[in-house]
Formats: sequence, structure tokens, C-alpha cells
Amino acid sequence: MSRGGEDTALGDVRVGLDCGIVLCLLLVRPRSARGEVPGRSAKVRWLLLGAGAIALGGVVGVLYTVAGETFSEVPQQFVHAAPPVFGIGDMVVKCSVPIRNDGDAPVRFSHIRPSCGCSRARLRQMELAPGEETFLEVEVQMTWDGGKRRVGCVLEAADGRQWSHVVETVAYPYLQFADRLENVAFGELDPGQRTERVLRVWLHAPGLNSAPPTIISVESGDPAVVCRVERYGPVEVLPDRSGTRRAAEVRVRVAASGESGPHAVPGCVRFAGEGISGERSFTISWVVRSRYELYPRRVHLGSVAKHASPFRRRVLIRRADGGAFRLVSAREDVPGVRVCAVEPGARGSSVITLEVSPGLLPEVFCGKVVLRTDDPLQPELSLVVSGRRRSGEASGEL
Repeated sequence: MSRGGEDTALGDVRVGLDCGIVLCLLLVRPRSARGEVPGRSAKVRWLLLGAGAIALGGVVGVLYTVAGETFSEVPQQFVHAAPPVFGIGDMVVKCSVPIRNDGDAPVRFSHIRPSCGCSRARLRQMELAPGEETFLEVEVQMTWDGGKRRVGCVLEAADGRQWSHVVETVAYPYLQFADRLENVAFGELDPGQRTERVLRVWLHAPGLNSAPPTIISVESGDPAVVCRVERYGPVEVLPDRSGTRRAAEVRVRVAASGESGPHAVPGCVRFAGEGISGERSFTISWVVRSRYELYPRRVHLGSVAKHASPFRRRVLIRRADGGAFRLVSAREDVPGVRVCAVEPGARGSSVITLEVSPGLLPEVFCGKVVLRTDDPLQPELSLVVSGRRRSGEASGEL
């Protein structure tokens, strides 16, 4: 142990002795709890207890000093801290972190373990002499929406010692949706309703002298969805000065049409710039409210015997607002199920009758009966028919 370690040990022993003396003074009282002077045996017991406290304090101080001296020989910050690493456009961010052996003995590394499967790490040199330096090379796989990622790397030596270091990476994709919004959701819409939203995106370019790319086109997979670039913002320098960026606004217009229920349309933004080109996909979704009410909403036939006799099911259809309508045609996509009759019901409703032929049903089925109406706002509505066919005698049981 060095001279400085001996001085530290003596200081800690003194602290332990002082703590023991204070404890002894607190324990040794001239009078008992009743105010009487305790006997000689009681005083001896108190003095022995105080002496034991003094000895225990000294031993604890020595052990603490020895342990502190032992662990202080191991460098706790073996890897020098490095600033965050930035990448623009690249989804794999690479960085090299300097490492130096600050100890008095050589270190031979056996394993380099990153904290997650999205990264890889390696040392250029697996054995370091005292004062020698090498580099920890880390590759971090970023997500398409960019952002920050912290990866911990554990360096394990052959003698069991370990050191850890955290590498922080920040990725800026060439085109990034603001607030990581890759799904433009419009919620529930009435049939025929038209609405619009603004999709904000960021365009990035590496370097302070390069201009961010521009949007070439915004396309959607449905004619009911129209997208166009509204305007661009000014070019500005990123806060970390790793590149430039500017904002762009894309206006998305939707006309709710077609069948009731959820709708999802893919969209694509294409961009290009100085040596930069690419595209990013997003999704446009909405739900069309039905103007019609069906009772029951779904026809579930359950388990149908293969040789059972044909049977029928009736479904009531009416407008939610009580208006009049007329069923024009029907299309069945379930073998063995057909619309055999359409009759007018009470208060402007209609009643359809489905005829089921069990011998023609698939083993497991779930399909639709598409009904076409004269309503221009919702020309079609669907009735789901499901069930399964089982082998058995013609008992007529459903």
C-alpha cells in the first residue's frame, strides 16, 4: 500500500475511534432511567460495551480503507467519454471511441458485448499495455424514422474485470415525418364527407453547405385521396451543426366513399437533391360510418350438417336517418348462399331472405353478401355470412 493509502487508512481509523467514543458517551449514563445511581456491575457493563464499540469502529474503518484502496486500483472510467455521433441519410451510424489503459498493468480483453442486437462492436486491438490507446468501433442500426439511440458496450477482460461505455447516436433520415407520424388517420367520416389534413415532413442534408432535397411527387393508391406539396420552410442549420434541414407541408385530401368500415390507402413521397434520391411510404386511413342498420348485423350459421335440408334466414335493413331507399341488386361471394327475396318492411325498411344450401357450403366459410342501393352517398353495403360445415346425417340441425 502506498504512503497516501496509509495516511487514508489512519484517517479512517481515527474516524472509527471517534465514532466509538461518541457511542460510548451516549451509552454510559451516570444515572439509571429512574434517576438512581447504577451499581458497580452496571457501570462495568456500560464501559465494556463502549470499549467494544470503539474496537468495532476501528475495525470497520480499517476494512473500509483496505477495500477502497483495492478498488481504486481498477480504473472505473476505462473508456473516455465521446460526444454523440450524428448520421444523415445513413441508417447505419458508425463511430470510433478512443480507449486508453490508465492502469499500471496490461489488460487483455476477451469479449466485447453491445447491449442490443441493433449494434455491433469490436476493438482494433484486444491487448493494451499501460498507457496504450486503441479504438472501440461501434455500428448502430437506426430505424427509418431516425432519432436518438443509446447503446451500451461492455468490455470484459480475461481476468474477469469489466468496463462499460455508452455510445449515443443521432440519425437524421433524408426525409423524416414530423412527430414520427407515418399514419395520417382521419377517424370516422360520413359517406361523401370531404376533409383534409396537413402532413409535415423534415428534409435533411449532410454538411453546412449543402441544400436539403426537394419533394418530387406525393402519390396515393386511391383516386379518392389527393396529395400535394403545400409549401416549404426556410433552410436552417441543425442544432448540432451536422447538416441542414427545412420543413415541407403536404396537404392530404380525402373523400369518404365506398363501403362502410375501415379504409387504408398507401401513400409515397419521392424526393431528390444533390446526390440524394429516395422515397418514403406512409398510410392514409379513415373509417366510413354506415348510413344503414342491419338486424342482425352479421349472419352466423354456426355448425351446419352437410346433408341437412336447405333453410332460410331473414335480415332487416333500414336507413339510420329513417329515409327511404331501394335495394337494386345483390352479389353473393359465399357458395351455397343466395338472396332469394327482397320485400318491403315497415317504416321504409327492407327485408332480404337468404337461402342456404348446406351441401354447397365450404368446410369453413366467411364471406359477404354485397347489396347495392339507389343511395348515391352509400351505393353499397355488406352483410357478413360465416359458419362451418360438418359431416353428418341429414338431421336438419344447425
